[in-house]
Amino acid sequence: MNSLIFLVTIIHFVFAINKNPGHLKPFGSVGSLINIKELDQEYPTVVKLFTYYLPKSEPILSRQILINDDHYSIWETDKKLENDVYGLSNTNIQVESFKSKQRQRIQMTFGEFLDRYEKEPLLFAQNIPTVLQKYLVVPKPLQCEIVLEYFQSAILVINGINTSPLLFGEDHDRLHCILRGNKRIVLVNTLKYPNVRKTILPEKGQQRGPPINPDKVDFDQYPAFTNIDYHIANLKSGDCLFIPSNWLFQERTFENTISIIYNIKHQPALNIDENQLKNCSTYDTTFTLDQIDWSVEPQTFRDVIMNLAHSKCN
Repeated sequence: MNSLIFLVTIIHFVFAINKNPGHLKPFGSVGSLINIKELDQEYPTVVKLFTYYLPKSEPILSRQILINDDHYSIWETDKKLENDVYGLSNTNIQVESFKSKQRQRIQMTFGEFLDRYEKEPLLFAQNIPTVLQKYLVVPKPLQCEIVLEYFQSAILVINGINTSPLLFGEDHDRLHCILRGNKRIVLVNTLKYPNVRKTILPEKGQQRGPPINPDKVDFDQYPAFTNIDYHIANLKSGDCLFIPSNWLFQERTFENTISIIYNIKHQPALNIDENQLKNCSTYDTTFTLDQIDWSVEPQTFRDVIMNLAHSKCN
């Protein structure tokens, strides 16, 4: 009798493991993993981006698209960045500190941040400082005059080895570009899996549950994450990934990483006239971010990114 009970227990245990192989595993590490379509050293055309990828909610990865930018090399090391950009070291900034698992904002100079972020849990994620804007060329699909009207903000992100919480945004599409380092981004299409969306953003009147731990996703607590497609992008320096609105995403950085996130207003961009896109001029390699006349004050990282986070995991 005892042998029979033991056998039944073993069978039940094996069945449970086979049923949910990703249970208590890192987000997007097990299951249906789909590589995102790639382009080699080119962006999608402005017409293709705004008439196909954006409205059809499909991500696209542009490999090594930044490597020919005139100032790409200044991002190679912190020392080179400080030496090549006059006034950067003394620029006052606000950073996020995560000491003792408590998040707080602290002020320091950019030079002080570069000295400390490799050794401390510090994150810089704000609008690109003015002193750096002239070193960043506006991505080719965003240079079209009609598109610039819906170019919401450009965010600079500098961090060490890190695992982000699950992030979600329905108001913006984003172009996520890597200037230094590498990271793995996992995406889930919440238009295809609405229950995933409801888990992250409960409907009105429903209470939000505890934060999801991206290092150990509990499928018993969050069954919406079982049997779904995870789209994977392994990004390295020089790559840019288009992340459509309504896609949940989570990233892991494996070394000190510098990224730029370009945010596009989703709803207005859906209504851009294709004929206007066809009349866009050719790519201007001298058109840098400092030349943009922001008609609306760019949103801060707290508005665009940190508020997308369900919560920083314990």
